[in-house]
Amino acid sequence: MTGELWYQTDCNHQFEDAIDFACDQTTKYIANRKDIKWVTIAYLNALQCACIFYLDSNDTTETATLTDKSAGNWLKWFRSSPRNNFPRSYLARPQELFDRCKQQSRADLSEFDDSVKWIIKYRNQFIHFYPTALSIELSGFPKTLIEIIQAIETITKLPRMYNHRFDNGRFNKIISRIKFMQNELTVIIKKDEESHASSIPK
Repeated sequence: MTGELWYQTDCNHQFEDAIDFACDQTTKYIANRKDIKWVTIAYLNALQCACIFYLDSNDTTETATLTDKSAGNWLKWFRSSPRNNFPRSYLARPQELFDRCKQQSRADLSEFDDSVKWIIKYRNQFIHFYPTALSIELSGFPKTLIEIIQAIETITKLPRMYNHRFDNGRFNKIISRIKFMQNELTVIIKKDEESHASSIPK
């Protein structure tokens, strides 16, 4: 059959796409500081993809990013004979993926814990919205975003066992996009601080 269209991807391409989407949403957020829904979703998606990128790059069974139950079912399948009926794969939740990065890398990611919990909470509010009022205090939001970006950068730079899965050109592009977001958010944080200082009576 001619004219078929296929969408092909993997966790590395998903990570690149997530960073690009986060960059786009950063620009839109800076243009409208009350527009926090999609930048929140984008940043958690990018963090989740960074965790998957790291965990998968140090895994040979392709189970490091799955729920414990799902990973166990796959490991049983690998050891079984004959191998019939693939188990279903279920991705671990973002918080669990982040915690695994902390445990496996032994990197000090605990400084980002509060921001990770915050962004998971409000991402869930936005994508599982139920009919109710919602009010969020936004003065500290840019600092939360910049901490998420710093967490992403830290995880991205962690040593990986299988570096051949991601060439330097693609890696450097991601790092430059991360720096772009950090710089953009740093500018508005400084502006907010200056605005706050100027509003205090002398």
